[in-house]
Amino acid sequence: GATVKYIFGKYNAIDAGLDWSTWGTNAVELHADYLINNYTILKNLFNVEGENQFAYIGLGGRIKFADKIIFNNSLNSIGVRLPIGISYIFKDTPIELFLEIAFVLDVSPSTNFNLQGGVGARYYFF
Repeated sequence: GATVKYIFGKYNAIDAGLDWSTWGTNAVELHADYLINNYTILKNLFNVEGENQFAYIGLGGRIKFADKIIFNNSLNSIGVRLPIGISYIFKDTPIELFLEIAFVLDVSPSTNFNLQGGVGARYYFF
């Protein structure tokens, strides 16, 4: 997939993603999340210093379109996302690496729970 992220202030960000899957079904998903960054969790857990690495948690939504039903999921669905992840932004290069899991509760057309994950990189243009 492809993601974009806008960081505003020290602790806030908005991200959005366009994902696709051909595993089991052809599906496209669009999601957007509000994220809160936390710089002390990784420092306390792993004894890392600096503000280049941080953990985050967020709340957002998703819309998914699929061409067939697998795992009792609906063809098309709307859901709520709770992403949790860690990020590292390089000091001298505008690149971010991230690892994320997201809990998804589809609310329409039926209620269904999903777990998503992602590993990726982002390039910051500004």
